[in-house]
Amino acid sequence: MEEERDSMCFACGPDNPIGLHLVFHFTDDNELQTVFIPREEHQSFTGMLHGGLMALLLDEVMGKLLTLKNMRAFTARMETRFRKQARIGEPLTLTGRIVSDRGRMIEMGAEAKNSEGEKVAEATARFMKA
Repeated sequence: MEEERDSMCFACGPDNPIGLHLVFHFTDDNELQTVFIPREEHQSFTGMLHGGLMALLLDEVMGKLLTLKNMRAFTARMETRFRKQARIGEPLTLTGRIVSDRGRMIEMGAEAKNSEGEKVAEATARFMKA
């Protein structure tokens, strides 16, 4: 049953026909990365990525890191800071990392950078162990 749910995940599920189909790779033991290229259907203002979708991307790179490390947890709280507009058609590199793991809470961080290496958004989050 777990595999079916994961295969239909909106962000990373390979079987979701309207999903984002994100593919991830580890940069080290506590850091995960993915690249996403926003398309026209992902915009809010003309030519700009919708902020809610950016928040989803940041949440997903943090949550997927925990999933791949076999750590069952869910987002309990997340704060997102938008620094620059993310443009449609421009690749975004999203990186998630574990900041600390104490008790029932895991502190996480994530950032999105544009093709010029500029940080366009960042997030901090607390994930609660299930």
